[in-house]
Amino acid sequence: AESTPMEGGRRITKGEQTREKILERSIRIFAKQGFDAASFQQIADSCGLSQAAVFYHFADKTELVSGALSMIVEHNHSRVAGLMDPHDDAYVSLMKHMEGNLRWGLESPDEAQVLLLIYYLAYFNPRFTRAYGEMLATARGRVLR
Repeated sequence: AESTPMEGGRRITKGEQTREKILERSIRIFAKQGFDAASFQQIADSCGLSQAAVFYHFADKTELVSGALSMIVEHNHSRVAGLMDPHDDAYVSLMKHMEGNLRWGLESPDEAQVLLLIYYLAYFNPRFTRAYGEMLATARGRVLR
């Protein structure tokens, strides 16, 4: 596989770049239209790819939404964790956690919009209820540390 500059000590393949681009564009579309209204064709068009190329990376919308959610959580966690210091007391840690989430939301409004949509859908849809529960457990673990 063709690769590009290194990330974290390893080369990123062209396929990984394409997958990341699909996820980024999907997040934008999900934020504007919601999950149900977003189509694979819209996502493919926004990436300059064929619909088959999107299906190559994501077999169905569930897999695509899951990948987008993972990317969002990774970006959020990276932003918040970057502020944390193990020497901080509980109050400072909690304040940094809230500040990090606020900064992330302001810098990544599409991601924040999708995350709010997931919170809302968690009430109605067991798949989103599980995803929300996992995100909440991760956030609580960060604060408890």
